[in-house]
Amino acid sequence: GIGNPIKYYDLSKKKISIRHQVQHSFPCFIIYDIIKQIYNNLNQSINQLFPKFNKYGGYSYRPEIPYLFKDFYYNAKLVEQGIILKEEAELIDWADFVIINGEGNIVHGTDYSGKYRPGALYILFLAHICKNVYNKYCGIVNHTVDPANKDAYEIIKNVYPTLDFIAVREKYSLKELHSLGIQQSIFVPDALFNYEHDQKDVNINDCIKINFEKPYICIGDSSALRSATQKVKWDPYLTYCELIEKLQKITPQIVFIDGFNGENSDILRICHKYSLPRMCLNNCNYHGLFKILKGSQIFISGRYHASILSCIAGTPILLWEADSYKTQGLYDILAVSYTHLRAHETVLDLVCRLLLE
Repeated sequence: GIGNPIKYYDLSKKKISIRHQVQHSFPCFIIYDIIKQIYNNLNQSINQLFPKFNKYGGYSYRPEIPYLFKDFYYNAKLVEQGIILKEEAELIDWADFVIINGEGNIVHGTDYSGKYRPGALYILFLAHICKNVYNKYCGIVNHTVDPANKDAYEIIKNVYPTLDFIAVREKYSLKELHSLGIQQSIFVPDALFNYEHDQKDVNINDCIKINFEKPYICIGDSSALRSATQKVKWDPYLTYCELIEKLQKITPQIVFIDGFNGENSDILRICHKYSLPRMCLNNCNYHGLFKILKGSQIFISGRYHASILSCIAGTPILLWEADSYKTQGLYDILAVSYTHLRAHETVLDLVCRLLLE
């Protein structure tokens, strides 16, 4: 996922600033731990920057982050003068080089007023000031590029050519950047593929009742179900009810992997109705999640990182759509031929195609 962004850099300089998102979700903690360990192995001094989140897990709109590229240079001057983004400026100035862990920020996410994702704007502006204010070595790694937004494309076309290193985690993203004339990007699978399980670190709350001696199926949600900018047209509650009832005829024990960490009311209602164990960061760490996925007969969801963890555990996955082509890109990496389930299919189509697979 990160490739080797410091391959051509003077390693006598040992200070790295990592821009990384930390939300209440499994992948954010896993990926940061992995990236930190990679650089610790190189004896690098690391500092990190954690941006502010709103209740949807995205970033709040901040007036100091410009929306259009034409405003980037003016706001960059304000950074240079110490007027805005003082914490960010301090860390960038401290570092010898800056690694931006892009993850799933630059994906679909135009809100109902036509504005693009503030999280993506934030990291793109950080990259801009790294190069244009501080002239630091800067790379963006481990990320998807699928914005579907004209303002975002304009920023990408101007910011990415200035960067020293670009690593994307799906070949679809590589093709997207090449179509914009950005040829210096490379494809490296997600950093989570570096995960190594340690049984002694497993932590699963005692209140979670899973009978590991009996078969079970894990199901999950998808970022496409609901976000600050979009939601599916079908009823997730009714769909999951129909899906669970059909799956219970195959294996009665169903476990729900909650990527919204208790913030989605439909998921809470579903788990209550069917008395399903619901795994999230509040009751299980990611080593515990690995153990649970490893024992499952299959994992059905639209969650990218949890599906990678499932594959590492040796458990088959069935993916439906997310907020970008990242899940379809994962199928390509794994070279599997399952049908990719589209998040905007009807209830009947979704369930029938799942059962056919």
